[in-house]
Amino acid sequence: MISNELRVGLLLFLASLSCEANHIETGSVACPTKSLYFGNGVWTTSDDAFESVLSIQTRLKESMTSLSFSTMTVDVAYNRSSSKFGDVAETAGQILGAEWPSLLMAHLSGLSRLGRFVLSPFKKPLNEALAQKASEAFLTTELSREDIASFVTRYTTDIGQGRKVVVVAHSQGNIFANRSFRELSSSQKDSFAVIPVASPDSVVEASYIGHVTFFSDIVISAVQALRALSGLPLAPLPNDHLVEVAPFEDVPDGHRFLPYYLTDTSSTQFILNGVISSFSSLGAPDQCRPSLRASPRIVRVNESSTLIWNTRDVDERQCSISGPDIGSSLTPLPSNFGVDDEHNGSWRLGAISGQVRYTLSCPNGSSSTVIEILPIIFES
Repeated sequence: MISNELRVGLLLFLASLSCEANHIETGSVACPTKSLYFGNGVWTTSDDAFESVLSIQTRLKESMTSLSFSTMTVDVAYNRSSSKFGDVAETAGQILGAEWPSLLMAHLSGLSRLGRFVLSPFKKPLNEALAQKASEAFLTTELSREDIASFVTRYTTDIGQGRKVVVVAHSQGNIFANRSFRELSSSQKDSFAVIPVASPDSVVEASYIGHVTFFSDIVISAVQALRALSGLPLAPLPNDHLVEVAPFEDVPDGHRFLPYYLTDTSSTQFILNGVISSFSSLGAPDQCRPSLRASPRIVRVNESSTLIWNTRDVDERQCSISGPDIGSSLTPLPSNFGVDDEHNGSWRLGAISGQVRYTLSCPNGSSSTVIEILPIIFES
């Protein structure tokens, strides 16, 4: 007869295995894993912003990246403005603070040795913005707060749904992206990254790759001059030459996103590599980590089991499984990528003689499973 103690022990053993198996199963739900945004700069219409993010998506597909596009959404984080003058003054206020009209007036009146950095095409709109006293009654100031609140809501919603969020931020869009980043919780920040392009801000927040700015970008040159005049920290220094110039209207400013930064070969490659590496580097929310389970989880001595995995949106060729008696067969995993974008598979194990553990390792995390041997209970 089997003693009561053995019966209770066996039931508890099986129950614990059942709970663990159920936990692994619930972690295998599909994840909508990536959100790509474009944060616009000055003098950008909403149509231009949408064209920019769609152009980035097209270039990514053309680059033959292993990113799974079926799980990526694209959108714009569009900051609004009332006019070109509004953009100029709003950015000046964000950079220099409440005293920016006095600082700008002194600068544009020639009271600073740095006046040579502000080229004539920009003096007129800046002076007109000052003349309208835009700094004191700027509707865009309130719009900025509303826009940032809206962006934070969208980013936190995406992250809460298991998405990694990457923002390609151009010009003034960097200021909005940086301030949105500061509103996120520490765990949310782990799933958020920025690709800084022509940033006028003094810091580079949430970037895994640095920044890109042209030496020939006269807008950023003017920003540097104004920051130096006011005693503020400089924006990130230019680090790239503009080697492929696309004419835009009659003012070759070297600043706009589509005709310059997404036309020049080196800056385009920086942006694309930045998106790819950021999505790879960001921490996946728990519901989007890879999963590994065994079926069955409990076997008799010398019986077999099957390992079943799901790597989410990560190419299986970047993942491996380690454990007894599989050698290098699952390093890397066999790939289904390019067939149906389903990143899952299975592997039949040989005879199992004792408890064994297997671990799936991917760029977006790891998962382990343990196969147990059914206890042999002798009657007495």
